[in-house]
Amino acid sequence: NVFLDANGDARVRSRDIDAGTTDNCQASLNFKLSNNDFTCASPTTNFVTMTVTDAGNNDVECISQVTVLDNLAPEAQCALTHAIVLDGDGRGSLTFQDLDRNSDDNCAIRTREASTSSFGCNDVGQKDITLTVTDTSGLTDSCETKVTIFDDTTPL
Repeated sequence: NVFLDANGDARVRSRDIDAGTTDNCQASLNFKLSNNDFTCASPTTNFVTMTVTDAGNNDVECISQVTVLDNLAPEAQCALTHAIVLDGDGRGSLTFQDLDRNSDDNCAIRTREASTSSFGCNDVGQKDITLTVTDTSGLTDSCETKVTIFDDTTPL
């Protein structure tokens, strides 16, 4: 397994794959991998060919399976506050865009969801609303915004 870093990159080296190649001229072995760089765009399962060549130009190949994994959760970043003014029908709403302040991930964010998005007269006052961010690997992070709901419609 190889894990993606904060930039969404991973590198595998021959020593990560080699299980103990030996040769009568051990000191002069040359290791070459068909692919050693992986990114968020790489498939989860990859097959890497390692070619080992000795000083006599004799070589051997083996194929290893390299699994690329993202174990870094996204970083949810919320607005500190947000205000909603109820309309004439006593309704108000918000979207995740109202709460999100550049949440980020080393690969990509799949979803952003607010814990509540619709408000009515019974909600007037302050509420803590949670934004949950999920990345393409299914990892999550959350943050909260203090949402104040106002009713500024004068009674008739």
